[in-house]
Amino acid sequence: MRAAAPTTLLGCCALALAALATPACRRQRLAPSGGAPAVVLAAPGPDEERGVPFVAENEPNNERASATLIASGGIGVARGIRGSLPPTGGARDLDIYKLTGAAAVPAPVVPADGGEGARHEATVRLLVDLRVSPGLATTLVLEDEAGRALATATAAPGERNGLPNIEVIATRAYFLRVAGDGHKTDAGAAQFDYRLVTRWLRLEGGDEREPNGAAASATELPSLEREPEAAGYFGWSRDEDWFWIPISGVGDDVSVSVSLQGADGVVASLAVHDGAGKRIATTRGRRRIELGRVRVPASPATITTSVHPGAAGAGFFVVVRADSGRNLDRRYVVHVSRAVSAPAQDAGVAKDLR
Repeated sequence: MRAAAPTTLLGCCALALAALATPACRRQRLAPSGGAPAVVLAAPGPDEERGVPFVAENEPNNERASATLIASGGIGVARGIRGSLPPTGGARDLDIYKLTGAAAVPAPVVPADGGEGARHEATVRLLVDLRVSPGLATTLVLEDEAGRALATATAAPGERNGLPNIEVIATRAYFLRVAGDGHKTDAGAAQFDYRLVTRWLRLEGGDEREPNGAAASATELPSLEREPEAAGYFGWSRDEDWFWIPISGVGDDVSVSVSLQGADGVVASLAVHDGAGKRIATTRGRRRIELGRVRVPASPATITTSVHPGAAGAGFFVVVRADSGRNLDRRYVVHVSRAVSAPAQDAGVAKDLR
């Protein structure tokens, strides 16, 4: 029999759900200049913790074949699971959940020519939020149907864990592993309780799309001429996000300016890499940091990636990294624009505006 969840845990659960975005939440839209897609930041409403259905996990569920099913109820609909992990005594226990999002599938994308070509598989944003009782350290691993790990996040004992913005194909199944490492306290804990919430959301213009931790999986933004802007999460310590910015209609090298509005509790770094992945300039700080007048070669990219297959066009990468800390509630915003050309010795001027 599972013990009732502690009052403190239930309070944490309410706070967790209050931080999740729903269709009823207030929305602030950042409208960048140049016609680039607007970045949408969601501000949680006051009563979002209400009405989320919680059900108990189905044990045993430590194998894929017996995984507890969490089926999406549609875009923005939260699903809650009450689970528990026993004290480990040095070994790690495991709960596995099968996530399906067929109900969250947006309208299918029809080929522009109206032909009979294959329709694109719709992608959505998967949000996972995990709250635990004191003493339990956790690791979350999201895998695809083939067993390939898409994202991994760890948390210290009692710390909140989560995956805030993983891009997934809504018609496919995914598996979420919740691993715990907890030990009996002096009071003799019989188990460690947790609350798991999943939500499927639409991907907005300018959203970061995880996994994007390397050049080959970079999130593509509009061209430099449109002054692109993007928002993402520092989902875990050392989280690194790559963005690809095309340069169109430019024959010579260009100078760019990049700014990062960070998130509380995170020391971040900001860098610019050329189309070959070589770092040109970098800086580090909190809150708001800038790289000004960075000269970027307008030569064709030499890295073949999913966002620019064949590397036919010119462009460069912007890399945002959480050097320490994490923030699952507040997104960072990165803005890229063309700068007035500067002498070579001024290229890569860095500012840390604290």
